[in-house]
Formats: sequence, structure tokens, C-alpha cells
Amino acid sequence: MSTVLQTRVGQLPTELTSFVGRQRLSAEVKKRLSGSRLVTLTGPAGVGKTRLALHVARELQRAFPDGVRLVELAQLQDPGILVNAMTAALELPDQSAREPLTVLVEFLADKRLLILLDNCEHVLAAAAAVLSAVLRSAPGVQVLATSRERVGVAGEQVLSVPPLTVPRLEPSNGGRPLQDDGVGQHEAVTLFEQRAAAVQPAFTVDPDNEAEVAQLCQRLDGLPLAIELAAVRLGAMSVGQILQHLEDRFRFLTTGHRMAPARQQTLRAAVEWSFGLCSPAEQVLWARLSLFAGEFDLEAAEQVCAGAGLAEEDILDAVSGLVEKSVVSPVQGGTATRYRMLETIRQYGREQLAARGEETLLRRRHRDYYLAVAKQADAEWFGPQQRKWWQRFQSQNPNLWAALDFCCTEPGQARTGLLLTGALWFHWIGSGFVRDGRYWLDRLLALSREPSQERARALWVRGWIAIVQGDLPNAERASQEGIEVADHVGDRAAKAHATHFLGWHAWFCDDTARASELAEQALAGYRATGQLSTSAPALLSFNLLASVHFARGDFERAGEACAEGRSICERAGEEWMLAWMRWYLGHARRLAGDVQAAEEEALAALRIKRNFNDPLGLALCIEQLGLVAMDRGDAGRAARLFGAVEPLWKLLGSSPLLNASYWLRWHRDGERHARKVLGDQAYEKAYRQGTQLGNDQAVSYALGEQAPATPTLAQVPAADSALPVLTRREQEVAMLVTQGLSNKEIAQALVISQRTAETHVEHILCKLGVTSRVQIVTWVRDCLTKRSST
Repeated sequence: MSTVLQTRVGQLPTELTSFVGRQRLSAEVKKRLSGSRLVTLTGPAGVGKTRLALHVARELQRAFPDGVRLVELAQLQDPGILVNAMTAALELPDQSAREPLTVLVEFLADKRLLILLDNCEHVLAAAAAVLSAVLRSAPGVQVLATSRERVGVAGEQVLSVPPLTVPRLEPSNGGRPLQDDGVGQHEAVTLFEQRAAAVQPAFTVDPDNEAEVAQLCQRLDGLPLAIELAAVRLGAMSVGQILQHLEDRFRFLTTGHRMAPARQQTLRAAVEWSFGLCSPAEQVLWARLSLFAGEFDLEAAEQVCAGAGLAEEDILDAVSGLVEKSVVSPVQGGTATRYRMLETIRQYGREQLAARGEETLLRRRHRDYYLAVAKQADAEWFGPQQRKWWQRFQSQNPNLWAALDFCCTEPGQARTGLLLTGALWFHWIGSGFVRDGRYWLDRLLALSREPSQERARALWVRGWIAIVQGDLPNAERASQEGIEVADHVGDRAAKAHATHFLGWHAWFCDDTARASELAEQALAGYRATGQLSTSAPALLSFNLLASVHFARGDFERAGEACAEGRSICERAGEEWMLAWMRWYLGHARRLAGDVQAAEEEALAALRIKRNFNDPLGLALCIEQLGLVAMDRGDAGRAARLFGAVEPLWKLLGSSPLLNASYWLRWHRDGERHARKVLGDQAYEKAYRQGTQLGNDQAVSYALGEQAPATPTLAQVPAADSALPVLTRREQEVAMLVTQGLSNKEIAQALVISQRTAETHVEHILCKLGVTSRVQIVTWVRDCLTKRSST
């Protein structure tokens, strides 16, 4: 229960407590997955569906070359953003304006991947629609879902997860276990013993306590969550005392909840009993923490939960108490400890919050906290704290969604929602969550239509997102309305921003004169309001002005504009916008003939963009380094870099170089030149090598940190009919041997064990009658040469 998890969004959490029992059930899940692409584990809350699914998924990871990804839906309040939750878990950086489901399906189309979709019961219709589309269009994708009921998709296999096995008791003998039943062999007893030993290391199930342990496990219906909640109390009670307290709680529940299923009563008894054993401060905190969606830190708990009945200075002790009682689980990662609740426990806390009449008050306080944090991050983004804020917001999407949903659903809160969405521009744009930004901005702009400073800001942020997505009509509409609203409310800063992004719209429409005029107007507005020294978006106007100068062939003035922007960033300690300045400055240096300086600027920009995991920035930097390589006369490297950037554009869902005619012209010239130097066949070979690099490898190659990478499964050479004496798998192994791969590297490429790879090599040696890998290479090359000459 108090397992410490170390995980990133979408990745399976580290299993730091042992998985007890379920061997036959685990095998059955795997068997079902071998015959069906969707298997749903059903059962009541607390029965262990999620833990079983995670255990099976970990054991199957090697069977899926593209990995296993966890999509947690428990905190999802709006079914409309289920696809967003899936793309976030898959780390899909698509930033286009295309239909999200279309993007998801296209991304998964050629993947061999297992998706673990956890807690579907409250979004069944949306889950069914998404999974139907995915399974229909992505034949290599399988789904393991958990839900309290079936999802309802054709071909779905449903497996009911039973409770853990419990000892049989003999009523005529005081409820003692049957003599031939083997108490210690039952899963529930094993789980209790292991979790109890974590609290009392000397604890074991022995003849003196086995009857009480057996009665306790049976009384708890073998529900893992209930057993773990009981075991944690051994620090203060004996098994007999725990059993007595639970019996008292059951008598109360039987009177008050006769209509509830028996196992639901059991779990509720265990949770209510745990709640009753908490101090008054811990009870209040339990209820109030249920407002958080996903993870929270101590600061958030103090700011949101302090109030009547709970002083801020008491929250640290109360959090520690809830951790000790396994109500709250720590999540380690980064510099600060974060916490989360199991969904069953969170739901019970939400009931208590409603009973206290505090739900709306706490939802507002939760929203206000994240609004304050977003405003502070916005104010400090342009400076040395930027990386800290970027990192902090990476795990906050569930809480941001909850805060924004409150603004959308609570009467009179839409204008505050606009304030929050506008303040989060750095998260939508700087962290690649442009789809989320567009969703919430569109929703809130439709709810709050009256002119206001909040609407003016939301509109220019919406215009910026539309530019990034290549949605030029909406970019123009949002920016133009932003200017009108800003004029109406007298917001000069918002007007400068809206004018600026209207200028980008003109540039992408090849209206250089209009873009130049708007860039100058925006810069004047920024200077008048002091934005150039405090606002990262404002500095993009230097890049717009440089783009205009580039288009006019005035490379010197373009460089001057970029240099001024770079100087401002460096003085402020800002990095994210500095990377864009250096990217543009690199282009200016390249056009001025200083290839060395151009490469230095592009490399510096790429290193920064890697730190921010900015896919658009990575793509543009790699593209520029390809052009630099061509200028240096290294056509092979240029072709590989042009190839390496292609998958990035596909992932982004964007047209290459955002379909900007100016940048496309440079790309086509570089590609044409490289093809002329290498010849068509050599160019295509180098280009394919680039496309086969993973994103991380592509960045490392562009930075000169490594040569083109060892093949992954997607790069394994196809078996060749010129090697007829070998089986198909042996042909694949032989082809990899010719590339100089070790047995370990072959195993990684083919997703097999190292021992299996060694066996294949031994068989090849035996069949060919040779004794060394060098002889295998010679034989393969001879076979291929003979085939090509016939």
C-alpha cells in the first residue's frame, strides 16, 4: 500500500513490493492475450485488478518491441479528453490541428505495443469508441484493460478477477481452519504475512495466531486492499484486536448498507475502519486530499487543505500519518517527494468531503492554488527559474485539467478559467501540450464571450497555438479578435502580442510586406510596455523580423535582430527562447558564409531543445545541421540528418518545416545538392539510415555524440532468399553478424534472449561448417554477390 513508485507518465511504475499469488490467473491473462487483442479484467474495487494487470504487463514487456504503456483513467473527469490522456502516456508529440483520434490511430498503425488502460468504468462509451478505432486500424496493438464492467468492444475477452484464496474455517470448532487446509498456502494469508512483516519484522503466521489470521482473511473476503489496510495496523494492535475492531465495523455496515453487495460492504468496512483509526486532523486531510487528481506535493497539500479543523503547520504530521497508515503513497522522482492516493481511498475521501459540505469550497481552493502557481511560473518563466518550472509542470496535467474543468462547470468561473489558460501558455507551447491548450481555450472562450483582459490574452495564446498547428485561418481569426478586444479594454501588452502573431500569420501566407509592418508594430508595442525584458513570447517578434529580412535577402539585418534577442535572453538567464534565437542566428551566419559559426549556433540550440524535450525545436535544429553538413561537403551526413528529421515531422503531425515556403526552399536545395553529390542510390541509402534512427539516437547523431546507431528491431535486415541453407530467423541473425553486432546486440535487436542468439549463431556455424563469425560474414557476402551477378 505504501509502495514508493518511480515512474514517468505512461511508463509502468517500479514494483517495489512483492506480487503475491495469482500464478494461475496471471497465466490465464497471458493465454487470453495470445488469442485476443483486448482483454478486460473485471471485478469490484479493491480486488487487485490494477496490480494484476501491471504484473502481467511487466512480464510481457519483451514480447512487445515498441513497449508497454500505462494509461491511467481514474482521475479523468471529462471523457472528451480520453484521447489526450492516451497520447500523453504514449509520449506522442503531435501538435497539429488534426482530429486527435486520427493522429492516435496513425501513430499506432505500425506499432507492436501493449496498452494497459486502467480504470475504464466511468468512461466506458469513450473508451469503447477509441479502442474500436485503434484495434481496427493498428493490428500490432493489444490492450489490457481494467474495469468494473466490460468495455463492450467486439472481440473483447473478459476475465473476472476473484479475491485471493482464503482458508476454509470449521464453524463447529470455534471458526478454526480445517486441519487439512494448509493455512499458509493461501494467497490471502501470504499477503497478510508479508505486509505485516513490513510493519513488524518479526511477525510470522504460526500455530498461535493462524486461526485469527485465517478468520481475518476470510472476514475480509480475500480482498487485497482490505487485507493490506488491516496488516498496517499491526504496529499498534494484535491480530485479535484488529479482528474485533473489524467485527464492530461490519455490524454497523450490515445495518446501514444492506443493499450493497457483500464484497463492497467488506471493502467499505476496511476503509471506514482505517478512517476511524485516523486522528481528527488526518481524517480532515484525507477528505480534502481527495480533491487532487493524480499527484500532489506537500506545498499543494498545505495551500489547498489548510483551514477549519486543520492548521497549515499540522499538515506535514498529518501527511506522514496517512503515509504510515497506507492511505497516501509517496511517489519519488525529481527533487521533491510527491504523493498520491489509490482510487478507492480517494473516492471514500470524496464522500467524506461532500458530507462535510466542503466540496465546492475545496474545488475552488484547488483551482485557486493552481492558478497562483501558473501565474508565478508565467512571471518567472523568462529567467533562471525556467527549467524548474518546466520540470514541475510535467506531471501536473491531471490537476490542471481538474482546475479547468471546475472553471467550465461551476457557474461564473469561466472568466477565471480564461485567466488560467492564458497564464499556462508556457505549458501549452513550451512543453508541447498544444492540443490540450487548444481544447481548454476553445471551451472557455465559448463560455466567456464578453470583452476582458482575460479574453484578450486567451485569444493571442489561441492564435499562437494555431500558428504552431499550421491552422492559419484560426490563427488569423483569434489574433484579429485579440487586437479588437485588447483595444476595447485598453490592454496594450495584449494588443502587441496579438499583433505579433497576426504578423506570423502574414509571414506563413507569404505576405512579407504585411508581416514586416506587423512585426514593427508589435516591437514598438513591446518596447512601450517593457515586455521585451520580461516576456518570452515578445522576443519571438525578433525572429519574425529576422524572417522578413531573410526573405528579402538582408542577412545582416536578420543577424542583428537575432543577436539583440540573444543578448536579452542571456542577460535574463532564459534558455527556451535563447534556443530559438540561436537557431535563427545560425541560419543568418550560414547565409553569411560562416559555416563554423552556423554549426556552433545550431548545436547550442539543439542541446537546449533536448533539455526541454521540444520536438518542434529538435526537428528544426536537426534540419539546420543537415544544411550545415552539406555546406561542409559531407553529403552523406546531410542525407542521414534529412532522413532523421522525417519521423519527427510525422510525430508532430506537421508538414515539414511547418510548410513555410522560405524554409522549404532551403531544404529542397540542400536535398537536391546532396543527391547530386552522392547519386540517387547512395543518397537513398543514407537517407534510410537516418529514418531508422530513433529520436534520441537522431539527436545524439546530430550532436556528433555517436555514429548511426545499432539497429533496433525495426531496422533488422530482412531475411534474404540468397541464404537458402538457413532458416528465416538464422538468416536474420546472419545478416546482423555481417554488421558486426555481438550476440548481446543481436538479442536486443531481435527481442530475444542472449542465450537464444548464441544458439542461433552456433547453428549457423554448424550448418555452414565454419568455426568463426568472420567466416559467416564472408559466406553471406559471397551469397549476396552471387545473387546480384545472376
